[in-house]
Amino acid sequence: MNFADIRFWALLALALLKVLVFRTFLLKVLRADPGTFDRAALAAIGLFLLGCVSLQSLGIFAVVSVTTYLGLLCVLKREAEVKKRAKWLWIL
Repeated sequence: MNFADIRFWALLALALLKVLVFRTFLLKVLRADPGTFDRAALAAIGLFLLGCVSLQSLGIFAVVSVTTYLGLLCVLKREAEVKKRAKWLWIL
């Protein structure tokens, strides 16, 4: 989706409005941490907009993210030395 496209701005405004309403309710009623909610909300909006572009793009993003995360977990668990970790990070 192009930033110059009116559809992008309409979807972004709608998503931000929903997050603002939900955030106001969540902070007043449940006394939740605003920082944690804001980070999660921004990630959700980004995934929503990516999904609006194409489900294929969202799927590719999800596969790359999960693969990278699992690869980094394996490197951190197996390799104790920093130099060996650096070699594995170049592969990922």
